[in-house]
Amino acid sequence: MHCVRIVVLLLFLSISSSLEKKDDNYRMFIKELHGIFRNRILPSDYGLNITKFVPKKGYLLESHEVTTEDGYILTLHRIPYGRNHSKGDNQVRPPVLLMHGFLMSSMDWVYLGPDKSLGLLLADAGYDVWMGNVRGTTWSRKHVKLDPDKDKEFWEFSFHEHGYYDIPACIDYILNMTNQSQLYYIGHSQGTTELFVLTSMRPEYNNKIKHGIALAPVAYMTDARSQVVDLVVKFEDRLKVLFNIFNVHEVLASSRWMKAAGRLLCADGSPFQEICPMLLFSICGYDYPQLNKTFLPTLIFNSPSGTSVKNLEHFYVLISSGKFTQFDYGREENLGRYNSTTPSEYDLSRITAPITMYISQNDYLSSVKDVETLSQKVKNSEVRHVKYRGFNHLDYVIAKDVDIIINNELIDFLNLVRNKTANNEARYCTVSTALMIAVTSIHGTIYYDLY
Repeated sequence: MHCVRIVVLLLFLSISSSLEKKDDNYRMFIKELHGIFRNRILPSDYGLNITKFVPKKGYLLESHEVTTEDGYILTLHRIPYGRNHSKGDNQVRPPVLLMHGFLMSSMDWVYLGPDKSLGLLLADAGYDVWMGNVRGTTWSRKHVKLDPDKDKEFWEFSFHEHGYYDIPACIDYILNMTNQSQLYYIGHSQGTTELFVLTSMRPEYNNKIKHGIALAPVAYMTDARSQVVDLVVKFEDRLKVLFNIFNVHEVLASSRWMKAAGRLLCADGSPFQEICPMLLFSICGYDYPQLNKTFLPTLIFNSPSGTSVKNLEHFYVLISSGKFTQFDYGREENLGRYNSTTPSEYDLSRITAPITMYISQNDYLSSVKDVETLSQKVKNSEVRHVKYRGFNHLDYVIAKDVDIIINNELIDFLNLVRNKTANNEARYCTVSTALMIAVTSIHGTIYYDLY
């Protein structure tokens, strides 16, 4: 019964978000609610988006705009160096691209601040950190021709377009800006799905990824046990009808309604605060020990950040089919697009980039069984288990001890890959130099200034 109420609440917020511009009584309504919940206490960082939060913590943050092949304008957020470094120290910093999960944003990688969140830890560890935002989210609601508030064509995308257009545009931009030939890629949830789409559909990008890390990978979803997901699947046809009736193409965008719900319901002192962890846990997995409830209004101020109805439908296709397939347009259109009445499966055998997948026992969306199926199809991959058994799908972003549980390990692992690559390159240079000396010696000339 709780889950039914949650789905109704999410549907209301989705529809109200699309109608809020027409509601002249919004401020009066919220003012009345504030009076009811006057004992709430909001966290000190509440109300800060990433452009204000990161500089407050002592880091430089840059914003870059990237235009995709099909005209979407995306925002990349960059932390070029850590707190104890400067632009002029001439240190080579390998670029790393971080991609957020479903309904999330670049804020995912900095939420918990220094010494906790992965984006800030990477910057302090000597990496050039780039955090992406896919089309349709708060920071990427722009197009060269289309208006997201007027043109339904803007919302004709799913994670397929994220992977096929958005990620390669970000990668090419980063490599051009940093004068590098490869980068590290770290994705969470949907951010991993996009990686699998990219490297299977556009295999030339495998060579541009030095190493991929997939946190809570999502491709196969036959074993997903999220209660909210089960309800969405059960009522999928009715939800479609409602979305059509209300002309809804975008779901769960960042809005005044959403932010008001976060600060009124989820703040310390609210009599309804327990609704918020109940919602998160029913989707992602129950983990009370690692949840800081005081942080929840800050989370909801920035997330959810919106996506398309089509993207939601594409995940439904994965769940209902039990396969990792492209979007299902119906028998007739599928025949024209895929030369088959059913959508084509992504050919994971084309993925050659090395990928390390992290999974946890308590993840309701990325199950151990499904990830093991995935890893068997992605040949150059390995699976690592998070040792803390209570870790859920969202804990990679918000767990109180995320640094101890996984992030410190991720930094050590990346450093290991980085040092191994550097040693291999040094060994290659040494061997090449030796060969040059040997060849020139044979021809009677020795160049002593090769070094």
